[in-house]
Amino acid sequence: MSIDEKTPTNMSDSEEVFLRKLARRTVLRRTGIQIHGTAYVFVNVLLLIINYLTPPTYLWSLWAIVGWGAGLAFHGFAYFNPKGSGMSWHAFSFVIVNCLLFFIFVFTKATTYPWFLWPFGAWSVGLLSHFIVWKVRKPRDGEDPSKSWIERKIDKELRKVSHSDEIYIRTCSKCGTEDLEGASFCARCGNQL
Repeated sequence: MSIDEKTPTNMSDSEEVFLRKLARRTVLRRTGIQIHGTAYVFVNVLLLIINYLTPPTYLWSLWAIVGWGAGLAFHGFAYFNPKGSGMSWHAFSFVIVNCLLFFIFVFTKATTYPWFLWPFGAWSVGLLSHFIVWKVRKPRDGEDPSKSWIERKIDKELRKVSHSDEIYIRTCSKCGTEDLEGASFCARCGNQL
C-alpha cells in the first residue's frame, strides 16, 4: 500500500498543510537532538581518551562532559517544550554554560592559563553563524511566515518571472493551480492543459 493510499480522503488541503508543517518541525527538532547527542558522545569519549593518555593529574574532561551536558539538557528541554525559537535557546545556553566555565576557571585556580576562552571562542563562531542563518531565513515584511525560506524564495522568483513579457501564468481548469504557459500538465493535479 502506498503512502497516498493511507492518506485520509476527508482531510482538507489546509489541514494537511498544517499537519505537514507540524510534523516537519517535530522531525527537525528530533534530528537536532540526535545530531547534538551523537557529537556529545563522540567528542567527550575523545576527551576522556586524551585525558587518560596525558598525565592524568586530575580528570579535567569531566568539566566538558558536565558543561556540554547542560547545553544538551537545554536542547532536550526545548524539544519537549517547543515554545521559543532555536536561536533564543542556543543564546541562553551559550550564556549559561560560558558563565559556568568562567566561574570554574576563577574558583578552581588550577591554572593561570585562560582555557575557558577556547570553548567561548569556538561557541561564539557557531552562535554567530546560527544568528546569520536565522536572520537570512527569517520572514521579512510582507512574506508569509508559514512558508519555509526556500518556498519564500521560490515565490519571489515566480513574481519576477510572472512580470516578464515573455512568460504568462494560466490557471488549471480542474484544480485552479497557476501554471506557466507552455506547460503540458498541471504541476499539482496532473491535468492535461
